[in-house]
Amino acid sequence: MPIGFDIFLWLGPRVTITRLMAPVLKDMQTLSTDAGQAIVDPQILADFWQNFNLFNLARTFPLGVFSLMSNNLASQSPLGMRTSWEASSPLIAIGIWLALTLLGWLLGSLYFASVAHVAVPGNAPVTFSRAALHGMLFSSLWAAMALIVGIPFIFFLGVLTLINPTVTLLVILFFLFIAASLFPPIYFSSYGIFSDGQNVLRSLWSGVRLTRYGMPAITLFTLVTLVISQGLDFLWRIPPANSGLTLVGIFGHAFISTGLLAASFIYYHEMNAWIESATRWFNNKRVVTN
Repeated sequence: MPIGFDIFLWLGPRVTITRLMAPVLKDMQTLSTDAGQAIVDPQILADFWQNFNLFNLARTFPLGVFSLMSNNLASQSPLGMRTSWEASSPLIAIGIWLALTLLGWLLGSLYFASVAHVAVPGNAPVTFSRAALHGMLFSSLWAAMALIVGIPFIFFLGVLTLINPTVTLLVILFFLFIAASLFPPIYFSSYGIFSDGQNVLRSLWSGVRLTRYGMPAITLFTLVTLVISQGLDFLWRIPPANSGLTLVGIFGHAFISTGLLAASFIYYHEMNAWIESATRWFNNKRVVTN
């Protein structure tokens, strides 16, 4: 699945919003001229939005198909200029964004379920329909939480920046520290859906319990996984997007990322088995002592 997804983002058509963003970019350039300086170069933003592809939004989080080309902004491929379609109105752009988000969650749920079925074959098989339903509910829950927390936080940072930019930087660093500490339970919070057939709330609790009893080891495993994945991504992205060698990077990325996902499912399964065994031993010992 990652190979087909990346090949589509590499060679397939693009949906752009260049015309919709033109008035916004013009206003930003006017404001930066009046202020005498700009936080971000308007030309950089113009180049970004000119090449931005709405199809890249199909790479969703926390569930989604792993992709090397989701950051690809190139308008050319080895086959020549890519076909581009322009979203004619904000309503159409928002509709495409929502549709691609739902599609990304659905494909991600099926991808995770397929890998879990192969990595942990001893467990009772989870139907794709159940995995898709609870996977999309899980993603919707995290998206709602991100909006509830993120929107007020962004406004708070904006006001704080006007008062004291230095304090804003300290707040951002503190927020990043909190986010890093929450990453392991979030990382494993969906695994129960695909490996054990759990519902959303039960899977969330399993992820929290897993990190509660094995935080140091789980943090190390998560860190090693991220270093391997992101480090090799730099290697896979060396060939330019208009080179045929990009196909080597796509295959390499798909192999490594799927292998790491399978390893994480095995690790999740073994850690849960160890926790269950340790809990039973502790309870039996407490009964004997009493």
